[in-house]
Amino acid sequence: MIAFLCATPYQAFNAVQIKRSLYPSERADLYLLTYTSDLSGLCAPLERSGLFQQVYLVHTFDGSGSAGKMVGHLCFLQKDLAKILQAKVYSALFGTCVGSVNTVFYSHLRRNSPDLAFHYYDEGIGIYCVPIFQESAKLRRFVRLTGGRDYYSEIQSLLVYQPQAMVENRTFLVRRIPPVSPQDAPVYNRIFGYGEEGAFYQDRPVLFLDQAFQKQLNLPVPTGKLLERVAAACGPQNVALRLHPTRPPEDGEYRGCDVAVAPASPCPWEVLLLNLDLEDRIFVSVHSTACLTPKLVFDQEPTVILLYRLVEELFERLPPHLRPNEAFFQAVRDTYRRPERFLIPSSIQELEDYLQSRKEWRR
Repeated sequence: MIAFLCATPYQAFNAVQIKRSLYPSERADLYLLTYTSDLSGLCAPLERSGLFQQVYLVHTFDGSGSAGKMVGHLCFLQKDLAKILQAKVYSALFGTCVGSVNTVFYSHLRRNSPDLAFHYYDEGIGIYCVPIFQESAKLRRFVRLTGGRDYYSEIQSLLVYQPQAMVENRTFLVRRIPPVSPQDAPVYNRIFGYGEEGAFYQDRPVLFLDQAFQKQLNLPVPTGKLLERVAAACGPQNVALRLHPTRPPEDGEYRGCDVAVAPASPCPWEVLLLNLDLEDRIFVSVHSTACLTPKLVFDQEPTVILLYRLVEELFERLPPHLRPNEAFFQAVRDTYRRPERFLIPSSIQELEDYLQSRKEWRR
């Protein structure tokens, strides 16, 4: 029997895919951690899916990541959760970027399962281009003294959709998660509550993905003006604008742009894409990694246009770790069977020439 830890809808999406594609006959439990997202709505559909023996909603953790909190959970775990874990015997635990929570679960479960394997799975771009979090040496020594085991030292493999796109964490054994097939859309639609949101995009082949530069980085990136140039090149009727969830409705960034704004929806991005014909679409953003989901998760190759070189002087104000990840973007481009469909223009003219050469809006 195996178990999965999930803290976001995307992690739950990937846990479903790993279970279905790599462990179809293995009995499994799923633990939904609530400190970053409200995952309560997923409990019932995941239980009904028949993929998991038990689905547990875990409110124990607050995401603080403090050493004191981890020590407390190792020594005095919340009673209800401790009772559940004390009764479990697993052969493998699958965790992801939940930091010390991995160590807490692994330490408690290993008491019943001394041969318990730990596998770290895809949670987004982090596993590809950010070193996996490791506790300090001092804290790791304390964990051992309390009878616990640091999860990082126990990682047996990383599970990712596109191993060849990894620019970090390459010292680990890497296994590939098979791409999600559009034929499996009904399974994910039932679990994640897809409600025909894709209909809005059917006649709009260009998706412009907004990003919260001002709010998150205090960086005045002129995304509104960039959208205007895209819309002028291919016709505003062919463009859909997907706002970042944190952008307030009263924000005037796109005022005056004659482009349809996609309605807000709780449907996960990956589930929405699973219900669209992706190959002939164009995804445009400054450097949103959401543009890469079709290739990373579904192994489909819509055109991707990243505009960060057009505003490069703005990003030079930021520390290196907050700038666009050029190495990762190039690694993803290298996985394309048709790399000409992955464009990072160096000028507005190059962008406009490319968009005007496309045939999707020549009707």
